Amino acid sequence: MLSINPDAHSIPELDHMHWGVQMARKGGVPTDRVLNAMKLSEITRYLRQNRRSLARAA
Repeated sequence: MLSINPDAHSIPELDHMHWGVQMARKGGVPTDRVLNAMKLSEITRYLRQNRRSLARAA
């Protein structure tokens, strides 16, 4: 699971999100593996189902 962010250091750089999306597409990352492409209910379900494994990884 991953999330895509613009790595922005200023407000105008928030528009750089498209670069991350393009790289994810180029790498073949399916939408269901991107946290910020999910609905809130889907993220909540994912977190509930994976709570223990996420805690171990931290």
